[in-house]
Amino acid sequence: MKKLLLLLLAGVLSQAVYARGSTEDTQAAGGPVTVRAYVLQDDRPFAEMAYERLQASNPDISVEFLTQDYFAGEQLIVQLAGRADVDVIPIGNNAGYVEYVSKGLLAPLNGYVERDNIDVSQYGTYWTGRTIDGLNYDLPTRGSSWVLYYNKNLFDNAGVPYPSGDMTWEQFRALARRMTSGEGNDKIWGTYIHRWPICTFGPALQTGASIIDEDLSAVERAIQLHYDIQSDGSTLSYADGAATNAHYRAMFTRGNVAMHVMGEWHIAQLRQDADIIDFEWDITTIPHPEGVAPGVSWGMGAGFGIVSYSRNADAAWELIREIAGPAGQPAIAAGGFLAAYRSPETRAAFLSGAEAGLPPTNLGVVLEQRNYLEYPAIENINIIVGTIYREEIELVLLGEQSAAEAIQNVKRRIAEEL
Repeated sequence: MKKLLLLLLAGVLSQAVYARGSTEDTQAAGGPVTVRAYVLQDDRPFAEMAYERLQASNPDISVEFLTQDYFAGEQLIVQLAGRADVDVIPIGNNAGYVEYVSKGLLAPLNGYVERDNIDVSQYGTYWTGRTIDGLNYDLPTRGSSWVLYYNKNLFDNAGVPYPSGDMTWEQFRALARRMTSGEGNDKIWGTYIHRWPICTFGPALQTGASIIDEDLSAVERAIQLHYDIQSDGSTLSYADGAATNAHYRAMFTRGNVAMHVMGEWHIAQLRQDADIIDFEWDITTIPHPEGVAPGVSWGMGAGFGIVSYSRNADAAWELIREIAGPAGQPAIAAGGFLAAYRSPETRAAFLSGAEAGLPPTNLGVVLEQRNYLEYPAIENINIIVGTIYREEIELVLLGEQSAAEAIQNVKRRIAEEL
């Protein structure tokens, strides 16, 4: 953490002008300015809507959008290290956020936020969870909340009631076992668990635990749960999923997975896939550990930041404010995504899809759940999650070690490698 704070201090000193919200960029010098902004494909529609609003109030600002793949973060870091011609970048999970900040690639936005009187309390933990040494380096656009998706046709065909909104993980395991049947082309999977570490340790977070706690017993139980469901034969094995590069979106849209847990962004994906989905689907509250009340889930925010060396920072902020500020958030929600900014307008926009007849019927459960942060914005969190946890979980699911051994190795590796 000391190393991160030193890097941040250097960034604060060199970028203090950004924190004050007053940069000497090309726009300040007068005349038109072009902002180059990377956006994720899912974000592009509402980013372009924001640009239309921006042009009405700031006709001298032009925006060139560049589409970035969600998993191209490392490539983008290399480009930014070479001072690529870009002003705005999308920032996904906390692991990527910390890496950008620690490398001095983002400018703090607090000065702009204060100048424009944006009520950051409406972003909740999506703002406070990314505060590093008193500074924030992105404006949140989207939140997330993981829910249970289910194929109504498969449950109807099996004569089994739809999943309950108050179901423990052991009950979920039993239901997945009950819904699994067939072989080959007729195979019906009771569930599908994707290969991201969060899909395995997520249930531990519902107890209030963290993956960096001294006591990782809740994480051990979560890893054991995944192993048990796989051992039941209720989900595609980790090995087979890796060998075939299985993806949660394709697995569910194929129509032979009864239910699976995924973030709320999957709603927008399934709506986009309506032409290839030949079954009815819905969502309900995520299962919960024994002793934990229903309606507790996990999630993490995403946002947009300004590149630290941008000469168009003021204009870049105008774009970010239009996308992620109070005026732009309803457009995000109307697209089926959970807006980071909570207000009556974003709530109404999010629910408008269901009111117009779009699935899912139970869309409101996304807003009713309470979420714990997936993992904190601390130094080396990308290595802790993306390398150490991923590798140790993988060994469990490949049958090469126990869940207890995995936890011992996680603790040892964090102490020795970081």
